[in-house]
Amino acid sequence: MKTVCDRNIDFIEEPAAVALGNFDGVHLGHRYLLEQMLKTAAVRSLLPVVCTFAPHPEKYYNIKISMISTVRQKMALLEDIGVEVCFQAVFDSVFANLSPENFMAEYIEKRLNAKAVIAGDDFRFGKDRLGDIKLLEGFCEKRGIALFAVPRLETGGNPISSTIIREAAAAGDMEKIPKYLGRHLSCAGTVVYGDKTGQKLGFPTANIELESELTPPDGAYAGYIDIDNIRRTVMLYIGKRPTVANNGTRRFEVHIIDWRGDLYGKYLEVFIAKKIRDDCRFNSADELRAQLERDKTLALGLHY
Repeated sequence: MKTVCDRNIDFIEEPAAVALGNFDGVHLGHRYLLEQMLKTAAVRSLLPVVCTFAPHPEKYYNIKISMISTVRQKMALLEDIGVEVCFQAVFDSVFANLSPENFMAEYIEKRLNAKAVIAGDDFRFGKDRLGDIKLLEGFCEKRGIALFAVPRLETGGNPISSTIIREAAAAGDMEKIPKYLGRHLSCAGTVVYGDKTGQKLGFPTANIELESELTPPDGAYAGYIDIDNIRRTVMLYIGKRPTVANNGTRRFEVHIIDWRGDLYGKYLEVFIAKKIRDDCRFNSADELRAQLERDKTLALGLHY
């Protein structure tokens, strides 16, 4: 997949079918919309393109929000789906003050060369979010651009949204997330050196310096990781290690069950499937080790 930025490219030359949105997490609702775009692109012989915004508009307006996926994760997910070009509109002061009419003319018609547009039926755009799907419909109709307004997908009577996924993660309800995300929540980053406390306990861990923003509450979790195309069960700890440390630094540590190897400096993506327990302070290293053995048994008993 080719990634382009409106600061270094003026337009897409090939006629395109363009899906508009932030697509944070690329959840099941996003996938439904993207599938409509891919079908439209195939039927009309158009280039399948996603137009997204960087940073997320809520970040620009200093609204506190944790992204479900990192930029790297989002790009990989879009590519796996079949998107050929991801156009990232830079959401800065100039972009934020574009009128809806200027956004449509400058981006949809000129830079994106859209011959078909696919967007959620609640899509808003332009300064003060004054643009809506009705305005977009009128613009596209005058220019012979096909518009497909996609209703929000629901599951179990609930709309699929990034907000509901963030709320589930904040509550530590990891088993709820796949219903909306289509997969378990994953956190990613680079393995850095730690103090080898886990190794002394018989549970060596990879200490990950996270790129991800959305993490569940402190505690112990079970999950998995793919190494050399093999899925391996992991125990995951998130917290400040009250039993062994007092510096108050929050850690993200992963023990890969029944596996040994050098991961320092490598990028890892860890999928979090179930919360095992809350974080707590143990009276001794032996007490902590005994609990880790119980955590391991529970983790190995799960199926993903």
